[in-house]
Formats: sequence, C-alpha cells, structure tokens
Amino acid sequence: MRNLPSLNSLKSFEAAGRHMNFSSAAIELNVTQGAISRQIKFLENYLGVLLFKRSTKNIELTEDGKSLLEKLTNNFDSLELAIQNILGDDKIIKLKVLCPPTFASRWLAARLNNFLKSNNIELTLHEYRDDTVKYDVEIRFGIEPNTKMSSRQLLIERQAVYCSPEIYEERFKNLDFQNTTIIHQYHNKRKLDSWTNWFNQANIKAFITKNEIQLNTTDQAIYATLSGAGLALLDVNMIGDLTKNQQLIKVSDIESVGPYAYWLDIPHEKIGQKKISNFSLWLEKEVQKSISKRVKK
Repeated sequence: MRNLPSLNSLKSFEAAGRHMNFSSAAIELNVTQGAISRQIKFLENYLGVLLFKRSTKNIELTEDGKSLLEKLTNNFDSLELAIQNILGDDKIIKLKVLCPPTFASRWLAARLNNFLKSNNIELTLHEYRDDTVKYDVEIRFGIEPNTKMSSRQLLIERQAVYCSPEIYEERFKNLDFQNTTIIHQYHNKRKLDSWTNWFNQANIKAFITKNEIQLNTTDQAIYATLSGAGLALLDVNMIGDLTKNQQLIKVSDIESVGPYAYWLDIPHEKIGQKKISNFSLWLEKEVQKSISKRVKK
C-alpha cells in the first residue's frame, strides 16, 4: 500500500501552484475556492510543512512547496502523456456545449478560436436543446443556479436603452419615451419586467404605450433596433462594437442590473474531465477580460 495523501489534495495543490492563484485552481477543477484551501491545508497537515506563504494580496511557494510542485507537475505531465498515447493521436476529443443563441452569436463565437488554438478539441455548439444529445456543459440564461448540476455564474445581464441613429435625433435625444414603440423580450414564454426595472433605476415614471413589439431573444431585439423599429433594452454585454461603429446609440448611461445572468452548468459526473476544466477556466478568463474592457470604456 502506497503511503500517499489523497489525490484531490495533490491535484488542488498542483493547480494552485501552477496558476499561483487559488481562484483559478478552483475554476480548473470546478470546485469552490474554499475547497481548494481545505485540500491544501489537509496536504500541509499531512506533510507537516507549509507549502505556501499567504498574505492578503497574494500567495508564494515555500521551498518545500517549490520542490513538491516541480515533482507533481512533471509526474502529472508524464501520466497525461501516457494516457494520451493509449488513446492515440487519432482519438478526437469532443466537447458539446449547449448555449443560448444570443450568447453564442454575440459573445462566444468570436472568442472560440482562441480556445481551439491551444486545445486539441472538436467543439460543437448547440443553440437549441435536443433530448437525444448528451451535452458536456451548458451555458444557461436564468436567475438561479441549477441545483442538479455544478453551477457557476458567468455574466450578469446589464441592460441599457438603445435605438438606431436615425430615430435618436428624431425622438429620443431628450429621453422622450411617450408615443414610441417599445421592444419587449420574452424568456421561457414569460415577458421580462426589464422595462419596469430600468424605469425605476432611471427615476422615470413608467407608462403604457400602444406600440409594442414582442420578441423571444436579445438577438431579435438587436436586429429590430438596428432597423429603426423602436426603443429596446439590450444587454450591454451582447452589443459588441455596434455602438463603437455608430450602428446603435446608447440613449442613456443608466443600466439596470439583473436579476438574470448567464450560468455555466456542468453535470456532476463530468466534473474533473480535462476538456471541461480547460473550457471552464478559459471561459472564466474571457468573461473577466470582457468585463474589464467594458469598465475601461
């Protein structure tokens, strides 16, 4: 019998040491940051040494930590190579992702090439659920985490009012919302109360208009707004360069936040698979980059 600590503690330490970040290790292994901390503490107690020097701002490997990390990483790399040799080079790794149409076309698709460049994976993006397909991960639009899966929040919906340049000058420059066409969106056949939330945030008295367009997706709402159909509340995360290119005008800087968000759901039985860990870690980094880019504008 080998005298070794648990594999989870070794994997947690190796990931944290490789990234030099507990949060990134948690994303890679699809566990909470607290779970990473507990596993590393268990390993330190087992070995009787400290592996990290901790401060409020960062972590630093001790000499024992550096020595163990080097050996673990080399051995994990050798194990991974041995498994890949057994699978063979012709064994294609497939990843099936279920994703809302708007998130797929307006956010994810343009970034996927960066992921595929560094991962030998055949990725299939499904926009609509097919009960005959077993998905590896699901990106979902909703309010709460999926309690039946490992669920992590990616992007909170942040809505602002947009219109086309033509009708902005004509009608909306002074925030005159009366007698205009309002574009509403539905989710799971239920009208979202987004306009009510935004009017409350903007301290504008809500009103009833005779002219309404009711659509099922943000993508549809964007196309309707681009055509000059009316005024729409759109998720700023999905706008891309449409305002930069002056195709859409952001009528007001006021943004209403939530309660909807995009979530990453992973079936419990798939947690720990490298293709899923790599995808979730990459996705989390891309989300943080997009948020930082939006905040700097």
